[in-house]
Amino acid sequence: MKKLGRILLPFVCLNACLLSGCGNDSKIQLSFGNIHATAVEEKFTVVELDRKVESKESFLLVVSDTTCACWSDFRPIINAYVKDNHVDCFFLTYKYFADYASKYGIELTKGTTKFIIFEKGEAKIQLKSTVEDKTMKDKAAFYKFMEGNVKLPKAYFINEGDYGEVTENGAIIYFERSGCGDCTYLNPTVLANYVKKHPDMNNIYVIDCQWWKDDLDNVEYQAKKNNYGLSHCNNPEYGYDDGVFPFFSFVKKGNYLSGAVAFNDEVSKVNGKYVITNSYYDQDRLEKFDYLANVQTKVLEGMELPASDVSDNGKWISWDKDKAVKYYEPIIDAFLDTYLPQVSYKL
Repeated sequence: MKKLGRILLPFVCLNACLLSGCGNDSKIQLSFGNIHATAVEEKFTVVELDRKVESKESFLLVVSDTTCACWSDFRPIINAYVKDNHVDCFFLTYKYFADYASKYGIELTKGTTKFIIFEKGEAKIQLKSTVEDKTMKDKAAFYKFMEGNVKLPKAYFINEGDYGEVTENGAIIYFERSGCGDCTYLNPTVLANYVKKHPDMNNIYVIDCQWWKDDLDNVEYQAKKNNYGLSHCNNPEYGYDDGVFPFFSFVKKGNYLSGAVAFNDEVSKVNGKYVITNSYYDQDRLEKFDYLANVQTKVLEGMELPASDVSDNGKWISWDKDKAVKYYEPIIDAFLDTYLPQVSYKL
């Protein structure tokens, strides 16, 4: 992980506009939910906060002294909101976080509870418990506040044990790794842009596969990717090589019906020119992807890239994501446009 430098984030004061909402466009679109979320996640650290900030996620955070009476008032309210809406909210103690708060543009006051809504990695809205303001003491008032200021996620984490039920009648499963650079680039760009353009879209369901890489040996790790159809082993039509992230799969009744990949192209220097020599989007696989019908660039393998679009350190050559995304965003959009209307699982 890159070291997180000092971040100057805007502090948004709460006023009548925030409490009532300033129109639909001003609401913060939360990045992810979790179908099993029932309460605030209290086992949270600054390292994990850094990862969310670096990944430009939009999420909820509470900072409080655990013995504070205001936390006793707010805790059942925020827990109910988390459970009712399947959203993630993270908790840090005042004692632990006080020395770090300014780095994130968060103003803390000892003896109070602070509720923060992050938007794309920035502390955008900060609500403080006070005697005068009842928002954090009254469930109806807090729910009204949230309705005026946030949009619920369209992507929800599931456990592997949920996979069969979720995909039984058709679902898009997004396999990502929280430590994957391609995923953390795609989430706040391609995926967030799609959600913004499609406010009434059906949900995407997400499996974070980071623990596969962290906790399993190479054989077990590969077996996981094979088992879920990321590789060509059990999914010769729609799997890709040994399995890569990010990977989108449309699955129904145990059948892999389509797939989509972002990035993960192999770039080589051929006769002094940079060429994509291996891509998920090659000529052989083209006929399998009906969703590419209206995409301008359907085949990426064989494309010659200008040197300005490539990073080459002499040992490793890669296609810069800022350059590649203009090809991949239409591809992922087309996949979601085609298959999201066919999903049936509902929270």
